[in-house]
Amino acid sequence: DADMVLIPGSKSTIADLAHFRAQGWDIDLQAHVRRGGHVLGICGGYQMLGKVIHDSGVENGVEADYEGLGLLDIETAFGEYKKKTVQVRKEIVADGPIFKNIKGDEIWGYEIHMGATKTPRTVFGDDGSIDESGTVVGTYLHGLFENENIRHALMIYLAEKKGVDYHPE
Repeated sequence: DADMVLIPGSKSTIADLAHFRAQGWDIDLQAHVRRGGHVLGICGGYQMLGKVIHDSGVENGVEADYEGLGLLDIETAFGEYKKKTVQVRKEIVADGPIFKNIKGDEIWGYEIHMGATKTPRTVFGDDGSIDESGTVVGTYLHGLFENENIRHALMIYLAEKKGVDYHPE
C-alpha cells in the first residue's frame, strides 16, 4: 500500500515493459491505482504508462506496436527521431491535485530519451501527461526531484491525503 509508485527511466523500454508484465507488476499497479494510489513515470517509465508504443524497429529490430499499461492517454513512437538530450526549463501547467499550489512555477531538468509522445494533457509546458484524476503522471524530465517546489508539493499532498503533518525543511 505505497502512497506513490515511481517507474524510472529505461534504456530498453519495450523489454523492461515485458519484464514488468512477466513479474505481474502490471496487475499490482492497476490495483494500486484503483485503491487511489499515485503513479509517477519518468522517461521510459512515462512511455510504459501509455496506451501503445509504436516501434519502427529502432529499439529491438522488429517493427511492431506494443500495448502499454494504459494508465495515461498517450502514444509513443520510436522511429525517425533522434535521441533528445537537452537541459530544459518548463512551466507547471497541470491542474492535478499535486500541482494545484505550484501551477505557474518554473522547474528545470534534463531530457534524454528516444521517441516522441503525443498527449492531450501536458504537465510541464510541452512535456509530460496527467490522467483526469491527477493521480497518474508521466514526464521526460530527469532530475525532477531536484526542484524544491515539486518535492514539497508532492510531500505536502501525500501527507495531507494520509492525514499526517509534513513540515518542509
